[in-house]
Amino acid sequence: MGAGRGAPGERCDHSAQGRPVLASPEVQRGARVPALEERRRSGRGDELRRDGGRGLDARGRDLGRFRDDDLATSRLWLGSTYNSFEYVAADLDEVAVYPTALSAARVQAHYQNGAQTQPQPDPAEPPPTPYSSAVVSDGPKAYWRLGDTGTTAADQTAASPGSYVGGVTLGRPGAIANDANTAAGFDGLSGTVQVPSAAALNPTGALSLETWIRPTAFPSSSNTILRKEGQYSLRLRYNGAVLFRLWKGGVAQDVTTPAGTIALGAWSHVVGTWDGATMTLYVNGAAKVSAPLSGPIDSATTGLYLGSTYNSFDWFTGDLDEVAVYDKALAAARVLAHYQLVVPPPPPLSSYASVVVGDGPTSYWRLGDAGASAADQMGAAAGTYAGGVTLGRPGAIASDTNSAAGFDGLSGTVSVPSSSALSPTSAISLEGWIRPTSLPTSSNSVVRKDGQYSLSLNYDGSLTFRLWKDGTANALSSPLKAVTPGIWTYVAATWDGSTMTIYVNGAAKASTGLAAPIGTAGTGLYFGSTYNSFGWFAGDLDELAIYPKALSAARVAAHYSAGAPTDTTPPAVSLSTPATGSTMDAAPAFGGTGGTAGGDSSQVTVSIDAGSSASGTPLQTLAASVDPSGIFSARTQSALAGGPYTAVASQSDSAGNPRS
Repeated sequence: MGAGRGAPGERCDHSAQGRPVLASPEVQRGARVPALEERRRSGRGDELRRDGGRGLDARGRDLGRFRDDDLATSRLWLGSTYNSFEYVAADLDEVAVYPTALSAARVQAHYQNGAQTQPQPDPAEPPPTPYSSAVVSDGPKAYWRLGDTGTTAADQTAASPGSYVGGVTLGRPGAIANDANTAAGFDGLSGTVQVPSAAALNPTGALSLETWIRPTAFPSSSNTILRKEGQYSLRLRYNGAVLFRLWKGGVAQDVTTPAGTIALGAWSHVVGTWDGATMTLYVNGAAKVSAPLSGPIDSATTGLYLGSTYNSFDWFTGDLDEVAVYDKALAAARVLAHYQLVVPPPPPLSSYASVVVGDGPTSYWRLGDAGASAADQMGAAAGTYAGGVTLGRPGAIASDTNSAAGFDGLSGTVSVPSSSALSPTSAISLEGWIRPTSLPTSSNSVVRKDGQYSLSLNYDGSLTFRLWKDGTANALSSPLKAVTPGIWTYVAATWDGSTMTIYVNGAAKASTGLAAPIGTAGTGLYFGSTYNSFGWFAGDLDELAIYPKALSAARVAAHYSAGAPTDTTPPAVSLSTPATGSTMDAAPAFGGTGGTAGGDSSQVTVSIDAGSSASGTPLQTLAASVDPSGIFSARTQSALAGGPYTAVASQSDSAGNPRS
């Protein structure tokens, strides 16, 4: 080996026979490559062994290049020939030269001992999903899926792994349905992920921050979702808003979504982007706020933290999943594409749904879902099905393929986390279609946010609309038999700040005064039960919506008309008094029962003809009102002369179906 000198930085070890006489410093980047260990002289030429086997020609290009030019005093080179050509593009590690020929057994032993220390694929790591593949394809500089089982938060790019610290619970259900990858839960006291600063995490010309969050509590002020102090952050506010911050010239530049953007207990997709000119904050695929900001932004050497501000305060309470940092601004189309890989876009709206959406509801649950989540057509407040709920039931809108949800009257409900958007105090409308299989023994809940508002069905087929003010429930009830078991009925309840009104099948049935404001409550919203405890609804619910305003009578009628089935059934009217063939006095009273189904007129007409049949112009025509129980009565306007008479009762409905 000549003088036995190595390249600068190498360690020379003139050791005993059988031990290496030259060892290089460790060089490692990413995955390791098993080392070259032996140059062996034989009559056939020089050979090297790798991976415990033979067959690597030392005169060809390889991981190491050993040259002695017979007995030269030239320097030994690793990775090149004389530092001039034949450069190797690979990582080198654990290079050794021996004064003896290692036996085949020793070579194999060296390999096996080293292979045991090589990083092995995590057998528990789930395969890529369409969502994770889409994120990776968009080129993040770091991507933490947070589905880990140890103390390391793996980065899918392998560039910036982090460490779990404090109160973090791994293995939490993740944001992506049918994905084995899990999420990380943060306790709001000490849980965080800390990632060392790196150049890849310090973009200054453009960036995107992306994550899924499911908070279980709002902070008293703000808490941290993701933060690299002095450079960028995402924060959750006390009122359900999200804040996106960039630092420029040492000054924080913020954009903040409206209050109530984030709901407790539900997954939300949050993305902050900056393209060098404009900051934009997206929630659930939709841009919520933007503001101009010219670049560059500041760079910082601080670490990156998930769930806290540098492991000291602003602790996040809830679950985080699928966190990514990019050195570019994701386009709006890519943000939406990522979101829709988790929450597919809803089917095209029917004419009824288009009418509802056109009137601007805060939330609109069509209840035609196939999984555990009750999708909000407006993307604001998804709910969760629980207990005895049957999905895929025939819906209320005959021309629409969207289905309904069936509730068993025992445990079936939908729960929606509370939010400020679901807590209007100056006006509100509730609407939906209901088809009870039976009437309750007392009352059950159609929609209820306890302490704020509710719509319930009663034992006598009436409806009750409640609004809470100053802790007191103000109730308005419709007439009896407003709802018939087994038949779809459109119901709406409105309050415009001064008047509460109940509508059934497009027609106002009751109203009363109530001055604004009403109270607000932090309770969740429930369909089909009273906070998942009692008041269980038995039957089908469909097309439920909540508005931050009072729908006008004309809009309520339009909604009913858009969804109502074609009515071919005439009202059920009959005349029972006086009985056929009976003798009465000169001013008899006429009475019977009229129809009370949706669309049936509230008036019955009784015509009186002389003779044994109705013909020509009636002698008298009487008008009678049908009371809520279906009873009507009317007395003749003047005395009748002696002789036979024929009386006929008639009633029509809104579809023009007369019945006599």
